[in-house]
Amino acid sequence: MLKSVYLINDHILSGIGTSTDSNWNNVLNETSGIALIDPLFPSDQPIYGSQVLDYPIVTSSATKLENMFLYSIQEVLRQTTITSSNDRLLLFVSTTKGNIDLLTSKEKNADRVHLAAMAGFIQQELGLKHLPIVVSNACISGVLAIQTAALYIKHGLIDHAIVTGGDLFSKFTLSGFYSFKALSAGICKPFDKSRDGINLGEAIGTVLLTNDHVASKGIYSVEVKGYGSSNDANHISGPSRDGSGLSLAVQKALRHTSVTDIDVINAHGTATLYNDNMESLAFQNLGLSDVPLNSLKGYYGHTLGAAGVLEVIISIRSMLNNTIVKTLGYEVAGTEGKVNVTQAFIKKEICTVLKTASGFGGCNSALILKKA
Repeated sequence: MLKSVYLINDHILSGIGTSTDSNWNNVLNETSGIALIDPLFPSDQPIYGSQVLDYPIVTSSATKLENMFLYSIQEVLRQTTITSSNDRLLLFVSTTKGNIDLLTSKEKNADRVHLAAMAGFIQQELGLKHLPIVVSNACISGVLAIQTAALYIKHGLIDHAIVTGGDLFSKFTLSGFYSFKALSAGICKPFDKSRDGINLGEAIGTVLLTNDHVASKGIYSVEVKGYGSSNDANHISGPSRDGSGLSLAVQKALRHTSVTDIDVINAHGTATLYNDNMESLAFQNLGLSDVPLNSLKGYYGHTLGAAGVLEVIISIRSMLNNTIVKTLGYEVAGTEGKVNVTQAFIKKEICTVLKTASGFGGCNSALILKKA
């Protein structure tokens, strides 16, 4: 018999807070973590991004990213009855570049530039029983990691899962997006007519999933009702122009569930020309043009491997507080497809959320979450 899967607890460490509560309050206050940053390399434009400047040191043997992961995971476990020694608990790590800053290091921990080695170090430091699973699939990594963990639980392979996502604001990643001319000259403006690119950010988002939300004593209960992924193999970096790949992922998610009404869409919304336009066409083609839609990139920037997890957490807070979040930076509609982008905070009963993500190569992933 297939198990039900519930999200029961979470934690965010970002440029606007060291807890989920502080992050949520700063989102409500329209506080953005994006600021002008001293360039990491010579460029012909100012660089805007979001950084975590103050983070706890859990162990001196860990890198910045590893310390952030460790702190976030410990904060999640601290608030439930599930312990790190539980034999039915598995760790899923979502990241695109991991310890990329170790590429030029000659220290003894330089081997942890490899994602599996980094994840293994985190597992050992936490005393988890099993080797972790690393999900690294461009910008859908966080959403896909939650989907993967949910499938493990649903089919009885494990009872509980920690899904943690994170990436650094690094010279390596920055230079890649700079070469694409994909960086915004200011704070990004998702779905807006004058959008000109992304801001990069760094953060950690961690969620705890279980098949028994009562015994686990989480701080809430939100069921993972549907999930789907696709890859349209359109281009090395660009999405399918007509949104067909994202449409397929959402259709798969809808087929898994009896949910018929979506109360809000939390889109990927990177503020690049092609991504936002593709998403608008996908949602229009799915008949979701009138559903309130938001992007959180104006608060956090694009946090890569953390984005999907972090944005799921804020979407859960949105559900619990019946408050649809404003899309920071959006003023004038600028996409081919009709979408209902939020320009203000909206008080409304929220029972279901559709969360989507899209990434390089034409990968797409979708989750449907429902209050349990």
